[in-house]
Amino acid sequence: MQKKTLRFLTYTAVMLAFTLLFQSARYLFPTPNATYVTYIIGTLVNLCLVVAAACANVWAGVVLSVIAPIVALFQGHAQLPMVVPIAVGNIAIAVGAYFGFKGGKKNLWIAFVSAAAKYVLIAFGMVFFALMGVQQLPFAAAVPVAFTQQVVQLVTGLLSIVIAVPVVAGVRRAVKPL
Repeated sequence: MQKKTLRFLTYTAVMLAFTLLFQSARYLFPTPNATYVTYIIGTLVNLCLVVAAACANVWAGVVLSVIAPIVALFQGHAQLPMVVPIAVGNIAIAVGAYFGFKGGKKNLWIAFVSAAAKYVLIAFGMVFFALMGVQQLPFAAAVPVAFTQQVVQLVTGLLSIVIAVPVVAGVRRAVKPL
């Protein structure tokens, strides 16, 4: 196996372990389904996606982006119709983080825009898959409901980018990049 492939697998495995650890940490809080817990866990999981994409490569972020909502589904924190939109939104932030952190601070705006893109993708996924598809709401009623309920995605995405700036810099100093 090539050294670069082995390093990619190692980076991805470590970030996957952190992602699963953070998703499971929900049960350490006195009220695991409290709103503040969702913001904490969401920010930490998004941080893993961002760091994986920024420090390993875009594929590490994509792998984590797909696995995280599947794990959330099995833990009972995501509904089946939302797994695909959440994965697509996660991929958006991972790709944005890859390009945003690639060129230094001058391209960091791309990562912030990708956090907003994640919010929009997941909200529209909720509109079409959950609200219009499952609950049979009309489009005009589904859009404000989805965008209001998914504000957590925007907040946690933006917070994760802010937190990732020093984390990515530290990881890049400590570990040789791929």
